Amino acid sequence: MRWAACLLAVALCTACKRAEAPTGPSAPRGCDAPFAVGFRVVRFGGLNVGVWYPSSDREAAFEYAQNTPGSAARDGAINRCGRFPLVVFSHGFGGCGIQSVFITEELARRGYIVAAPDHQDALCSVNGNSALRFIETDQSFLAPETWNDRSSVDRRLDLDRTISGMQQSAEFGALLSGRVGAIGHSLGGYAVIGMAGGWASWKDDRISAVLALSPFVAPFVVQNRLGAMQVAVMYQGAQFDLGITPTLRGDGGAFAASNRPKYYVELFLGNHFVWTNAECGGKTPADCVRSDGTARLINDYSTAFLDRYLKSDAGPMSRLSGFGLAAYNAAP
Repeated sequence: MRWAACLLAVALCTACKRAEAPTGPSAPRGCDAPFAVGFRVVRFGGLNVGVWYPSSDREAAFEYAQNTPGSAARDGAINRCGRFPLVVFSHGFGGCGIQSVFITEELARRGYIVAAPDHQDALCSVNGNSALRFIETDQSFLAPETWNDRSSVDRRLDLDRTISGMQQSAEFGALLSGRVGAIGHSLGGYAVIGMAGGWASWKDDRISAVLALSPFVAPFVVQNRLGAMQVAVMYQGAQFDLGITPTLRGDGGAFAASNRPKYYVELFLGNHFVWTNAECGGKTPADCVRSDGTARLINDYSTAFLDRYLKSDAGPMSRLSGFGLAAYNAAP
């Protein structure tokens, strides 16, 4: 059995509720976070990539797609007051680069440059478009033992092209700190774990931290591949994400099989889509993080982890104790 357009809710990158009015636009704040956010779409070869970055221009209300509001300086000037870590984001099956703007936009406010490509299975786009079509994976999600380093290899190629394109970019290259992190949701989590060493032939030594949001990690678990991963990793699951969370926790799960430093975050309630725009119900990312406890926890733990391993700032991570989570485990 193969999955096809069953993840359409993610792919459309819209919420069921009408968008609420965004809060007032943010003014530039110089060299200290929170930064004003810029957003632009770049192309590396034929690959569309959405890029969020600290900007020296003022934010304004902005719609990434229908019912997907944000606050950003579209094509705004890049803030050149310092250097920033690069984070690549790999979307879920049938999603696209703008499927989780409450994470990607907020990371730019905290001093990261985030680049999110549209993979071949995208049913929406960083350009704001969407399309209905049949999609499928190489192998069934229900047969993880059949997956190998040729499975969804197009995602590795997209992420490799994105990292190289950003590092060589005339606009962004000189502003990158040299530290690279990778975030992936669902099938995107599979991709970034593969690039962190899950598949030997995929290993990318530029990546030093992986944030795996409800990742399809079963192929690496059943084939005992996670011991080969030598970078910091944070897994995030949710109580009602019944297809993924059981593969993350417990003695036989991904967290137990991974090397230190490693972290496990489990959200109360929640399903497979709490890491997508669906969680925000049409709110802007900033309003969503302020008003939605789950979105706030996702961002707090995600940013603290990346601060620790991409900025060498252990302070935010040390202040988190698991309060508000269903489960938390840390092995620095």
